Amino acid sequence: MSKELSFDIKSLPEQLSAIASKSRPYFPFLFLLFVILVYGYLFLQINSLQSLSPSQSGEVANKAKVTASATPHIDPKLVDQLVQLKNNSVSVQALFDQTRSNPFAQCSAADAAKGICQPQFIEVQ
Repeated sequence: MSKELSFDIKSLPEQLSAIASKSRPYFPFLFLLFVILVYGYLFLQINSLQSLSPSQSGEVANKAKVTASATPHIDPKLVDQLVQLKNNSVSVQALFDQTRSNPFAQCSAADAAKGICQPQFIEVQ
């Protein structure tokens, strides 16, 4: 009554093909089960990471990075040069003054011809 268990490497492909042919009807079910398990795992991981609060050491490290970053530096010579250019150009001053006073106004044809502003809308007649 007792069977001897023998394992022969040469007969392994035949045994695997027999198992595969018997289990072929279950492949769609097993694939669906695998996909459901993967989605369930991802869902649980997302939920656990969503409710996770940052650690104190992480907050300290982030604050250290923020304070360690260099503040932006603007060369005073460049600022002076930009102010001089703005003060020397009359058309730029007029453009800034006009757009500051009424930024949604349409340009008149005379202003557009002078180059003070750009026409926003083109009227078709």
